[in-house]
Amino acid sequence: MLAYKIIGSGKPSCVLIHGFLESSEMWDALSLDLLEISFICIDLPGHGGSSFNGCTNVEKGMEELAFAVIEVLDSLNIHDFNIVGHSLGGYVALEVKRIHKNCKKLVLLNSNYLEDSPAKILDRKRIASIVKKSKSLFIQKAIPSLFSNPSSQKNEISRMTSSALTIPSDAIAWTSLAMASRKKWTSLEPTKDFYMIQGSLDHMRANRGNKFQLLDKNHVFKIDNAGHMSHIENPSELMRHLKLILEC
Repeated sequence: MLAYKIIGSGKPSCVLIHGFLESSEMWDALSLDLLEISFICIDLPGHGGSSFNGCTNVEKGMEELAFAVIEVLDSLNIHDFNIVGHSLGGYVALEVKRIHKNCKKLVLLNSNYLEDSPAKILDRKRIASIVKKSKSLFIQKAIPSLFSNPSSQKNEISRMTSSALTIPSDAIAWTSLAMASRKKWTSLEPTKDFYMIQGSLDHMRANRGNKFQLLDKNHVFKIDNAGHMSHIENPSELMRHLKLILEC
């Protein structure tokens, strides 16, 4: 079973799923204990405290990860919950929402519900190949690019790099290919329980253009002065949005 930690207490519970090359440690940047909510922070396979045992079906990789998350919730007897996913975690959260009827609010943090472009698919496949030969070089180049101003985040970049280097190469490669294989989320149209929080300087967001028009404009939040790592670059504004969404 996947490793996890619980922060805070209260109802309803909220599941937090980290992004690519991260772990549940990413949520330590936020003052989650100030909210009257029980947060279940889960480590995906190969990340943080979760081992990588060779996940099998790349084509249904996000679904496989979603069932692993649900297994944790079942073990904790959690039946009704909200879910927040950062980047990769958002793709997993979409599958949890699709599978689990009692998944209520869904928040995509620096993530989206679209399939990859052909160019992005090729890039993810390239990453899967490179990381098996030179994991360290890939990680050292990839992590700074996630920040809007890397020079101001040297300590965080160093911490993230050290943590990412503990992830097995096979886990990074499999996860990259699984992301490339996902399809556009068509199970449900975005609803009143569907939210997005995006960094205003996130280059991944910019590449998507105006493709989130299905969402109610009151359910799309922008974080100023933040790139893909909005929880580090502007944690106070992110906390304000999470409080508004999760406590209402």
